[in-house]
Amino acid sequence: MKDRYAALDLGSNSFHLVIAQMLDGSIQTVDKNKHMVRLGEGLDDNNRLSGEAIARGIEALTQMGQLVADIPEDHFRAVATNTLRVAENRDAFLAAGEAALGKPIEIISGSEEAALIYLGISKHNHFTDRSIVIDIGGGSTEIILGEGSEPQILRSLTIGCANIAARCFPKGKINKAAIKKACDYAGTIIEPHITTYRSQPAWARVVLSSGTAKAIARVLKKDTIDRADLDALLDKLADIGHADKLPKKLGVDEARAYGFTGGVSILAALYQHLDLDRAIVSQEALREGVLLELMGRDDNDSDERERTARAMQNRFAVDVAQADRVAALADHLNRQLPETAPSRFTPILRYAAWLHETGWAVARNDMQKHGAYILEHADMPGYSRLMQDILAVLVKAQKRKLPDKDINALPEAHRAWVWQNALALRLAVLICRARTPIAAIDYPDIRRFGDTYRLRFPDGYLAAHPLTHADLQQEQALWQENSPWTLEYNEPV
Repeated sequence: MKDRYAALDLGSNSFHLVIAQMLDGSIQTVDKNKHMVRLGEGLDDNNRLSGEAIARGIEALTQMGQLVADIPEDHFRAVATNTLRVAENRDAFLAAGEAALGKPIEIISGSEEAALIYLGISKHNHFTDRSIVIDIGGGSTEIILGEGSEPQILRSLTIGCANIAARCFPKGKINKAAIKKACDYAGTIIEPHITTYRSQPAWARVVLSSGTAKAIARVLKKDTIDRADLDALLDKLADIGHADKLPKKLGVDEARAYGFTGGVSILAALYQHLDLDRAIVSQEALREGVLLELMGRDDNDSDERERTARAMQNRFAVDVAQADRVAALADHLNRQLPETAPSRFTPILRYAAWLHETGWAVARNDMQKHGAYILEHADMPGYSRLMQDILAVLVKAQKRKLPDKDINALPEAHRAWVWQNALALRLAVLICRARTPIAAIDYPDIRRFGDTYRLRFPDGYLAAHPLTHADLQQEQALWQENSPWTLEYNEPV
């Protein structure tokens, strides 16, 4: 199974799993599995998932778990989108879902979702010029403008076929007034972004992704969707009058019928406000982007997370030489310690070191807090929501008070290795304080014995570096008071 990769998209409408392998330089699909879970329909007015929706999701993940059981974790990625981004009880679902699947599940941001959608479509369709990609999901709609394979403008809007259906077509009732209400409401969400797109050079094509677009194309029996097609379809939907009749009248899948009119209404509003006449429908979507991103990690130059971190260094004028010094020493220390991060999180200590001085772009005082805020809230392609949270915690942990409350707010499975990464980063920042090169022969060694970390410097090092010794005394007190661990080190000789 080492040559196989698997991507799982936990969408608001459906869960999609695709398993693939590389063969002669191209991606060959090995297996697919899809479940219409309708997770988004299970959200109540307080954004809590119903027990029924959770049960549907867990049943799907239990079955999918059989297909991915033997796929290595670094060849697998499960991403959850808008419904789990907003669900107040998402942690309970994630805990049960990961147990059923036997693999970790990540909640990704809207911008990360948009970037992955564009990656999957642009690479498969060999884009070379400017294109706009639209993906209407159950809980959100992504609009991405890019050139070739590079996305340039990414927007994730909080309108999807499930939440529009709940707002405008309660109990499945469809009429012209409800359709106008849906189109008008979608327009209010779309309108603030129109100037951004219209101010760009013209795009060569418009591509529609997602199950909503494919369902519309099947009803129309076309590979392209014209504005006139949408207007006629909306009229037909109003005449039919109820979602329950759509499977028989139009051939819409029963599991998709409730949200279908909402999806058509959103697309019609997009055509109107973006002044679109025609779009083609793509078979690729988010999961293909996840697959390509996974496969790209076998080539270090293709890791989106690394490119994002380096781009942020440039954006925030980070001292790259110092960042690399801190990263090298933090890695040296962390490798000697017992806790192992899940493979997907293994590089995060390096990225935290690269970005630990990001906060200087705001102010020198409390720079660790400013940096943590930036990393928590920035659009960071390649990073899941949890990855950004951990990255922010590590940057916040680099100096002064230990962020014990922030670490303890993370999922329990990640706390031990995050504490260890925090220690490695803090010590590296402390030792590299002079901002000059440190010879590898002067690197300290570290070991953990029970609840105690024992740090040993080469003979004479601390005597020759009195400021480092003074900083270590303060560090020792901080760990004693604010962590589950104690820190010891060899006194100067």
